[in-house]
Amino acid sequence: MADGFSLHDIDLQIMALEINSEGNYVTNFQASASFITRFKKFVSRVNHADDEKIKEEAIKFNKEIQGEMMSRPLSLFCNADQSGFLKEMRSKRSLAPIGEKTVVRCVHSKSSLTHSYTVMPLVFADGSMGESLYVVLQEPGGQFPKTKTIFSAPNLVVSAGKSHIMTKAHMKEWVSKCIFTPSITSSDLVILLDSWTSFRDTAAIDSSLPPGKTLHTRQIPPGATGICQPLDVYFFRPFKGLVRRIQSYAFKHHPEFIVYQRDNILILLSLAYRIMCNPFFRPLIQYAWYAAGYLDNPPTARFKTPVEACFPRSVYSKKCSSVGCLLYSFIVCPKCDQNMCFKCFVVGFHAC
Repeated sequence: MADGFSLHDIDLQIMALEINSEGNYVTNFQASASFITRFKKFVSRVNHADDEKIKEEAIKFNKEIQGEMMSRPLSLFCNADQSGFLKEMRSKRSLAPIGEKTVVRCVHSKSSLTHSYTVMPLVFADGSMGESLYVVLQEPGGQFPKTKTIFSAPNLVVSAGKSHIMTKAHMKEWVSKCIFTPSITSSDLVILLDSWTSFRDTAAIDSSLPPGKTLHTRQIPPGATGICQPLDVYFFRPFKGLVRRIQSYAFKHHPEFIVYQRDNILILLSLAYRIMCNPFFRPLIQYAWYAAGYLDNPPTARFKTPVEACFPRSVYSKKCSSVGCLLYSFIVCPKCDQNMCFKCFVVGFHAC
């Protein structure tokens, strides 16, 4: 705490394991040290005047899409949306001594807490995901430096902008590169989009499609995205939670890895998106469509979030599975089911 780190239950367990303590060490230590989790909640004023009208329009939209789903496979329905990710994501919670009025913790850079980049994934109603994650980074002059190579990965399409906010040109690039990828065998898709101006420009969308492809756009009613957009209803929360967990571990245990630097942002996004695309998390994506009102039944079995699946408490006490590595692991790769340390998984860009 004196060094400015944010501490959580899992950090205490890692410390306990390092000094070979077993049993109820975390619970007993918190009690003896008089620690308690404190939470500062940020709220904004919201206008609820049109709530009932918005709900009615959302229900009507849901029924229309459900009617279309009766005549088409779920694999032909998709949803895309933009989301801003802070360059450095930090939990607003931290262990602190009882009675401490001001809780101060360190970050790599204060400006990284207010500066963002934009990501736009594609999720399908059958639980699958688009091959490529579209990313917009803010760069001086809206261009990447010509003298430096930018990190690239096969599951990322990265573009620069004068700000992190997407423009119509970005939207057209996304349409041309990220929807009808090689794994999409159908030439005809239905996509749910919000009421952003560029998404309403069907002529621009159609002109950006690869030859022979058709994209039927369905506009989610304004104000109803929090109700009936699958990505907003559930997907972005676990996705951001996964990125935040990796960033938090890096800050505490590998401070040389600066999470807000361009290449490191892209490395973490590529690894996190690859995790989200794993078939193991299909029920999670299907649940997002169910919670948004398009599927009648939830996934048959309880699913785990990426944080639950990749960071079981036991992982921190196991050695890395990489040949010759003696470091302790921090993550379980959901694809190869191997325990990996930070250097082998993140720095070494694990690609199983």
